Amino acid sequence: MYDINDMVVSVISLLAACVVFIVVAAAWHFTTLRSFKWSASALVLASVGSVVLTFGLLDRSLNAQLQREAQLQLSELAQRIESTISNRQVEARALVTYLADNPNLTQNQYEHYLNRLLVNPELYTNMAAAPDLRVEYIYPVAGNEPALGLYYPNVPGQWPAIQNMLSTGDTILIGPINLAQGGQGFIIHEPVYNAGGLWGIIAGVLPLDRLLGFAGLTDLTRNYQVNIQAWLASQPGIPINVWGSPLEQAPWVKVSTRIPNGTWDISLNPRSPVRIGISTQISVIVIALLATLLAIWVTYLMARDRDQREQAQIAVQTSTFMLDEAQRIGSMGSWIRSSSGTPFTLSPQLAEMLHTGTQVSLSDWMNVIPRKDIRLVSEALHDIMTGRRNDFSIEHRIRTLDGKERIVQHTAEHTVVNSRGDAQAIGTVIDITVKKETEQRLERLAYFDMLTHTPNRYYFKSEVERLLDEHRTRHQKLALLHIDLDHFKVINDSLGHLIGDDVLRITSERIQAALQERDILSRTGGDEFMVALTDIADSDEACMVAARIVEKFHSPMSVQGHEIFNGVSIGIVIFPDQASTYEELYQRSDLALYRSKSSGRGRYHLFSGDLHVDFQRRTNLERAMRGALSNNEFYLAYQPKVSVADQRLVGIEALLRWQSAEFGMVGPDEFIPLAEETGFIVQLGLWVMNEAFREFSEARLHFDPDLRLSINLSPRQIQHSDLENDIRDALMTYDVPGKNLELEITETFIIRDRAQCEAFMRSMSRVGVGFSLDDFGTGYSNLASLKNLPLTTLKIDKTFVSDIELDQDDRTLVNTVIQLGHNLGLIVIAEGVETSGQHSFLHQAGCDEYQGYLFSPAVRMADLIESYGKKVAHF
Repeated sequence: MYDINDMVVSVISLLAACVVFIVVAAAWHFTTLRSFKWSASALVLASVGSVVLTFGLLDRSLNAQLQREAQLQLSELAQRIESTISNRQVEARALVTYLADNPNLTQNQYEHYLNRLLVNPELYTNMAAAPDLRVEYIYPVAGNEPALGLYYPNVPGQWPAIQNMLSTGDTILIGPINLAQGGQGFIIHEPVYNAGGLWGIIAGVLPLDRLLGFAGLTDLTRNYQVNIQAWLASQPGIPINVWGSPLEQAPWVKVSTRIPNGTWDISLNPRSPVRIGISTQISVIVIALLATLLAIWVTYLMARDRDQREQAQIAVQTSTFMLDEAQRIGSMGSWIRSSSGTPFTLSPQLAEMLHTGTQVSLSDWMNVIPRKDIRLVSEALHDIMTGRRNDFSIEHRIRTLDGKERIVQHTAEHTVVNSRGDAQAIGTVIDITVKKETEQRLERLAYFDMLTHTPNRYYFKSEVERLLDEHRTRHQKLALLHIDLDHFKVINDSLGHLIGDDVLRITSERIQAALQERDILSRTGGDEFMVALTDIADSDEACMVAARIVEKFHSPMSVQGHEIFNGVSIGIVIFPDQASTYEELYQRSDLALYRSKSSGRGRYHLFSGDLHVDFQRRTNLERAMRGALSNNEFYLAYQPKVSVADQRLVGIEALLRWQSAEFGMVGPDEFIPLAEETGFIVQLGLWVMNEAFREFSEARLHFDPDLRLSINLSPRQIQHSDLENDIRDALMTYDVPGKNLELEITETFIIRDRAQCEAFMRSMSRVGVGFSLDDFGTGYSNLASLKNLPLTTLKIDKTFVSDIELDQDDRTLVNTVIQLGHNLGLIVIAEGVETSGQHSFLHQAGCDEYQGYLFSPAVRMADLIESYGKKVAHF
């Protein structure tokens, strides 16, 4: 790689060589004639010519050496840039996998995951996630708040490229662009898909200066002018200046490196002309002067002994060649070999790496190469030494004498060192062990679940599709088990995510213990697991495995001092009898799982055709439910609350009912969970509140002025609506005192976001609103954990009341709850009282209130007024 200056130096060196040849020939001639005066004069001229020639050769050698060093530095920079961007892509794919498995995560979970994921977080300005193309999560938040809420279709500079990414599914790298935080940078975009289709996208903002500085560009710019230009597939033939000013002259050294959707050309020129230093020039002149004096003396000796003069000249030439070659050796982790058969000369750094001397033979070199890489390395070295290849770049392992193995990037080039055609090879060895280990760790993050160390959804899908191809060819059966951990959300909300994580780990271990070695277990998201049973005989064998898994959960889990009883529900589908593709297997196993859960949980169910009917009803119910409000299909019924002591009506609980024009009477046990799951509960809850206030306001004249109205709240209402202002507005609009309102909440309502819930409850209690804890005893918390909240009432779940006449354990439990409630100053009310025996026990136990069919079922407000209003004050 030479320019016009190299050509000039070559011409001058050739002319100088001709002059020296003529002068030396004349000196020889005059010496043989014993004319020492003319010989000395000729040698002086030869000395001058030698100085000129030496300067030319040194200049050329220096330029060539510096160009080689610059080439190595630039190649290493390009490799680090490519590796840096590649590692960021792997991190992005790991984040895509995590978001696909956890679509409803919180900002805290998002930040916690990225804290563990990002190897070099300083390379990012931020890492954002945009469900439905709107930024809802960002890391870090500090300094990046303006990006929250950003809607990508409104960003013309990025949206066309994002649209192309969504159509192809490929990673895109947008940039360089001006960043809001200052400077320029690039944005990595990746789409996120889950079982529901496109979830959204992620965007990692990489500041250009940090990216290039991390790759080592700063060190290179101290001595060189560097320019980077991008050639993007989206703009073919149009270079984009990425970094540095365009070079004024042709680049001294230039390399290319790959980036997503394009390549970068990195070029450099020295900041100042490469010249021989003053000290070197002085040294050459001094050496030339001394050489001249020596040559004069040698010439004198040559008059007496020509052979002695020739040997002296050979010694000088040999010393000069060795000095020139010694200057070429000195880079870290390098080796040189002059010709076939000679030993390899190692740099001190490479010798230290291999724990050997600086001179090794080819067999010694092969001794440090593991058996599986010997052929690769030996063929590359043979080709480079014989000139078959001008260069090579390979990755292989080396085994040091202490027994450790390292992964290295091994490069070498073949060069001709003199006019006689003598060749040599120079190699560089770079230790990339840490880089490879990091890549493997990131790959594991992308394809395996970090919590249970099982394959994630994407890896599992690819493995099952591979197995389906094999089983199709061999006409064998395969079963897919869709497993869901029952009530896991309650565990997470009540005991915390750390205990929830331990529960998931134990769940994974118990499922694995019921499987064969050839079966595949995967955690595909949240509390969802999938199992592929290979080479099964029939559906009975799959059901036997499912039964073993269910049985594994009959014993409690001991987690951090808690004994947790939890089961699993399983849906089973058989290939090829019931499904032929992965998508069909997944969908039909999900239908079977839904049947297992709706049948009481803690069991398994094999797919059958009638499940489609259930699924269709659920889908149609969801559609009909959304139009039921506008069609006035919902109404309220009121369940009386009665004093245990004197049977006095003290309150009413508003209960939602649905009389569907399409489906008839739909039970709340069927449509309320569906409303919770779809988020429609927020809109439905607001309607219940306003309708209950309206009817209660109109009916208050018919009842005791202290009669309480109870309204049930869903956790979603406080998280996704302005609930506090809605209640205050309703109290004012319908002129209902706060002391007449009681809001019924569950333990999940409190635990899901305790700080927000506690603030809401205290604010409402200041205007007299009471709070009743519903279904106490069915969750995972205890009353002591709720004692600091402004509760007024504690409700005993009907499951404990139904058997108190016969079951001593239930009687003991109910007595304990009543005593605990009274000790904390709470009103205790029992649900589901249907017999006089139950009422009698509750009266003896000191229970304050009850509700149930013994007094009245839930009725409409008009019927309530007619039966218990005005003159009717007692049962």
